[in-house]
Formats: sequence, structure tokens, C-alpha cells
Amino acid sequence: MLASGEPMTVGTTSYVPLSEIDFDNKVVDELSIGRGPVIGVIIVLGSLYVLFALWAWREDQKDKYKV
Repeated sequence: MLASGEPMTVGTTSYVPLSEIDFDNKVVDELSIGRGPVIGVIIVLGSLYVLFALWAWREDQKDKYKV
């Protein structure tokens, strides 16, 4: 609120120009790696998660015998 009691309005309108993408560009085709590496990374990370979870569970089971 301003001192006069009227609300202050900031940024009521904005214009965002559209970005033009040239899909016929050969550089974009050369840089695309496809789905293979992405799926491979997901499989590796998932496997590491499962292995770590099994290791942690076994360590918890060992702690039960210590107590």
C-alpha cells in the first residue's frame, strides 16, 4: 500500500516473443543421442538403488543380533 491508500500495481502486462527453432538444422540431428543412453542410466541407477537397499537391510539384520 502506498501512503495515499491506493494499491501499487507492478508488471501488469508482459510480452514474451516466440522463439523460433529450426528443426531442419543438421547440427540438432547430430547432437541427438536417442533413448538408449537415457534408458541405460535409469537401469544403472535403479540397480545401484536396489543393491544399496539390500546391503542396508542386511546391515540392519546384523544389528539385531548385536543387541
